[in-house]
Amino acid sequence: MRRLGLLGAGVAVCVLVAATGCRARPKNFDNENDELRRRVAQLERERDNAAARAGEAEAKLRELLLTRENVDEREALEALPRVAGITIGRLSGFAEINERGEALSVDVYIRPFDGRQRFVQVAGRITVEATLLDEGVNAASDGPRRLAVATLSPSAVREAYRASPMGTHYTVRLTMPEPINAERAGVLVRVELMDPIGGGVHRAERIVAPLPRRSSN
Repeated sequence: MRRLGLLGAGVAVCVLVAATGCRARPKNFDNENDELRRRVAQLERERDNAAARAGEAEAKLRELLLTRENVDEREALEALPRVAGITIGRLSGFAEINERGEALSVDVYIRPFDGRQRFVQVAGRITVEATLLDEGVNAASDGPRRLAVATLSPSAVREAYRASPMGTHYTVRLTMPEPINAERAGVLVRVELMDPIGGGVHRAERIVAPLPRRSSN
């Protein structure tokens, strides 16, 4: 009888272990969130690539309608990159900071791209505008106000071309009418490119965040 009791207890332990081993483990939400973020980033890249290809195709169509029925011209136009859109570089921001932490200007880095998301040179007119978003207690009661605007002619755009280890872009410096507190103010930068060759207008905007506050020590 004692052996039967021990045998029964052993069977019960085995059943308990098996049941515990089969119990569903908690889901790993961290891994699922990482996978979801990767999927969202991939879809955003696919969306941007599709939009760029569509923009370049539209520019090609406009040019094709203006050309003569010449095979060589059509092939050359087909191989020529066109502007599909523009972006404002993430390094755009406050420049010429004085000892009081005030910004005297804003540097804007503009990157036109073609249907393959590659940098492409442009021959058009660029307008850049900076708007003050917030300046703490010194903010205007009527909300955001325009700080500066600059319009570059096609020849000035050509002179604004820059190539460096940080990338290839067009640089535009906006001088503030008066120093602004770069540690408390945010600036909205808008860029518009009028492309007379492709016949399109491309726009982009980016917020320049305030600079980190300096230590009071």
